[in-house]
Amino acid sequence: MKKIFGVFAAFAAIGATVYVFRDKIKESKVYDDLKMDDKLTSLKNLVNDKLSKDDDEDDLFDDDELVFDEDQTSSSERNYVSLNTDMSTADADEENGEVPTIDI
Repeated sequence: MKKIFGVFAAFAAIGATVYVFRDKIKESKVYDDLKMDDKLTSLKNLVNDKLSKDDDEDDLFDDDELVFDEDQTSSSERNYVSLNTDMSTADADEENGEVPTIDI
């Protein structure tokens, strides 16, 4: 657990350092030589294109596509369990030392 915390703390420290010195990093020669602005712009465009394509796809849960089988609407076919709500029998069972159970 301490190792995981140490790894997360190291990532947080690195991230904070990069955030603080972000302006100096952008002005550096290495940043310009690698053409990071162009790469970041193309990456942002790629992500935006992917996200916009996902929005165009049909929603899996459209109301128009839902089909309900009318034959399975009865409660007996859905395996519902009836619960005993009569408290007098439950109290009597507890007084006799019996614990009420539900048979499924």
